[in-house]
Amino acid sequence: MHMKHQPWYSFPSPCHLDSTTESDMVYLVHKIDEVFRELHVPYVLCYGTLWGALRQGAILPWDNNIDVCTLHSEFTKVSFSMVQETFQQHGVTFKGHFGGGEYHLTFNSASGTLHLWTVSADGEFAYPSGWFSSLQRMLGNTQPFVPAHLLEAPLQSILFHGKNMLVPHENIEMLKYLYPDNWWLEVKPPGC
Repeated sequence: MHMKHQPWYSFPSPCHLDSTTESDMVYLVHKIDEVFRELHVPYVLCYGTLWGALRQGAILPWDNNIDVCTLHSEFTKVSFSMVQETFQQHGVTFKGHFGGGEYHLTFNSASGTLHLWTVSADGEFAYPSGWFSSLQRMLGNTQPFVPAHLLEAPLQSILFHGKNMLVPHENIEMLKYLYPDNWWLEVKPPGC
């Protein structure tokens, strides 16, 4: 049960996306934006997807999925079935994860993860939602956290593959918390 979270860039990944996968990923991230705006769920690009948006306004060539984050309190204002049905209308599969704090999205060859964050009782920080993350914190395992105000609406936007997408306040600040040891570096997967 004593597991340490490994960052995405520690796993092998293609160094360059093929055009079909990249096209599917762009479609997926744009549909995530459309659906969440339609349902009035504020979200932000996060993890490697946020890096790509801030560095080049596009998906990083070696990124293998789309990552978006939202506050648990905002996400639960809409029923799961409504979210799932709305995504399905756009050809996107939306499924829950056993850990309770993530949802997985797929469109053709593209995959994505919706990460839910819970605000601390004092309102100062947000940390990953779900029973698995709670268990990890109880066991003393380090879990990521970010200042809660970075995820609070209204949010700012940035041009990402030709469309305005929502990003955390202070742009890069969230990444300093998610990647404290190397947030300033361009870290590629092994072999790239």
